[in-house]
Amino acid sequence: MPMHKIIKEKLGLTYVTFLAAIFTLAPLFSYFFGTWSDYSGRKKWIISAQILLTTGLIFLFVSQVWLLIIGGIILSVAFAILLPIFTALLGDISNDQNVSYLAALFWMARNIGLLSALILSRLFISEKIFLISAGVIILYSLIIWPIFRFSLNEIKKRLEKEINS
Repeated sequence: MPMHKIIKEKLGLTYVTFLAAIFTLAPLFSYFFGTWSDYSGRKKWIISAQILLTTGLIFLFVSQVWLLIIGGIILSVAFAILLPIFTALLGDISNDQNVSYLAALFWMARNIGLLSALILSRLFISEKIFLISAGVIILYSLIIWPIFRFSLNEIKKRLEKEINS
């Protein structure tokens, strides 16, 4: 069942716009999170956002009224964290020669993720889609976390070497 229908059934129609407003207002805090990540490092912010995304999706799966609201707030905060960090991360690991190549790769991966989410949501029209989404985030984390053992400069050098060869 789509998210807005779950909210409508559990809380009422007025909460649909309230929770939608949270997702609209959350990007206003992106500048704060992006600036903070400049000083404290992007890795821990990405990991924190992945944990928040998984937690928020699990809260949405439980479908209790107060967990539904908290899950929506957690997801919007995670979105506000990730929005500026992925763009800044691209600048951290690229140089003048490979920035267009890596930007295209980042956007392609993002669009494949969006398309996959749309297809999966049509295939699994139920509350289980939240668990499937959490599973995808966990799988993504298992793939990306080993890369984080390297510093961003090491990743940048390795990408330069790989692209130039």
